[in-house]
Amino acid sequence: MIGTCGSDAKVEMITNLGVHHPINYNKQDYPTAVKEIFPDGVDIVLNSLGGDTIKKDLDLLRTGGRVIGFGAASLSQRGFFNSIGLIPKVLSMVTINSISLLMETKSLCGVNMKRIGDERPEILREVLLAVMDLFESGDCYSHLSQTFDWKDTNKAHLAMEQRKTTGKVVLQIIKDDNDNENENNNNNNNNNDESEAIANENENENENENENENENDG
Repeated sequence: MIGTCGSDAKVEMITNLGVHHPINYNKQDYPTAVKEIFPDGVDIVLNSLGGDTIKKDLDLLRTGGRVIGFGAASLSQRGFFNSIGLIPKVLSMVTINSISLLMETKSLCGVNMKRIGDERPEILREVLLAVMDLFESGDCYSHLSQTFDWKDTNKAHLAMEQRKTTGKVVLQIIKDDNDNENENNNNNNNNNDESEAIANENENENENENENENENDG
């Protein structure tokens, strides 16, 4: 297994997680490094970056190989000048040579879990159940990177865009004293409303009984 990352700290981390050949793409040209490790090419590349890395990864495949694209993190840079710099990356993605894929027996597969969930939910369910079985057996586990208060969602997104995360990012919902006080007030108001409704109902029943008694007396 080959894993690419952008810092020595991340190289150490993915090595500890079981990656056999970690590559720091800020120090090495990763396509060259991969070809040195596997001169005949690789079978599968999982690509979450998009942009010009798609063509690079296709070039790393051997016959029958596949690139699985499931993200476009390289296109998430903000700012006007950064946006201009993204144009070549976007063009690289939309100018993939389908004839070359055919002749070399390679494939590019895109994965959008939301689209699958919307249109083919049975497939998503089957796959997720299989993944959960792997977690229950201990064969898979999640690496927790950072935890943010849900009110700091923007900071969580920024950390991901700046590639400062190394695993799962968790948004934590913590109720403060004001939230608890508001909830108690709402509960009290609801209880008062229910009590008032019951009282009104009892009054109506009493009035009906009195009317019935008066009619009987008449």
